[in-house]
Amino acid sequence: MIFRLLGLDLDGTLLGPDGRVAAPTVAALREAARRGVRVALVTGRSAGSAGHHAGLLARRIGHPVAYAACNGAGIYGPSGEPLRLRPIPRGLLAEALEALRGLGLLVSVYGREHVFVQEPWRHVRAFWLPRRPPPWRWPAALLATLRFGLQNRVRWVGDIRDMAREGAEPALKLFVTTPGGAPAEGGGALAGPIRGWGFGTPVLPGRAGARLLEAAVRVLARLAPALHVTRSGADNIEVTAPGVHKGWALEALAAMYGIRREEVLAIGDGPNDVEMLEFAGMGVAMGNAPPEVQARADRVAPPVWEHGAAAALRRYVLGEG
Repeated sequence: MIFRLLGLDLDGTLLGPDGRVAAPTVAALREAARRGVRVALVTGRSAGSAGHHAGLLARRIGHPVAYAACNGAGIYGPSGEPLRLRPIPRGLLAEALEALRGLGLLVSVYGREHVFVQEPWRHVRAFWLPRRPPPWRWPAALLATLRFGLQNRVRWVGDIRDMAREGAEPALKLFVTTPGGAPAEGGGALAGPIRGWGFGTPVLPGRAGARLLEAAVRVLARLAPALHVTRSGADNIEVTAPGVHKGWALEALAAMYGIRREEVLAIGDGPNDVEMLEFAGMGVAMGNAPPEVQARADRVAPPVWEHGAAAALRRYVLGEG
């Protein structure tokens, strides 16, 4: 089977414990691109963050990298030009934001260019406190927070519901997370060898947080059932427009490039990757993916800390094993 397009997730797939793409993966991608295979990142990250990583990867492999951000709601060319945007309709967005308002969850709106939050320091506190960085790593944690803000082009709004008003930046995705969690002790898919990612252990939402997220899913299903709801981790849910997911984006990219479905290979590790894995001619789940994700894939690669993406590329794209 010859593949002409690669759809690649970022976190837990390309990005390793240090937040970088490892040299073996870069080498495999460089060789694939040299042979004429198109490379695209398909991620839940914001347009700013996805574009940043696409640019870094393009420089390392010496070939252009397109990207789909916000779980596929925004598709961008290698230069960052928007190719296709599918924002959440304002009426549905207003219903979703109002429905989530009273649950005590943290809601971020991922726009066409920026990420909007209502209480920025509450978001920062919710992310770092459960991970318990030791005091000597606080400066690094602060720098990481600032870097996150810059890459994602974070903006503060007085009321997050204002994002549903006419004239506001189109909302590509809602990211809903718990106010705090508990470190995962051996049970999370990324625990163990990847411990230390994010200056602490991976975070599970705890019983209270899990109940809040379940309530959010129920509320959205009742008030805005057309919206697409998925998750990229145990402590969040992610909401996009009806029918919009990574599989939709990868299908759109393939059509733009004139590439048949059977010529597409996708690699991912999260629940939000399932539609992409199922659309591709071959869907490869990472070894660190949850069992339910692996069950939906055609193949399973080694985990990210064993350079599973590189192994999959060499075997299925480069024909080396």
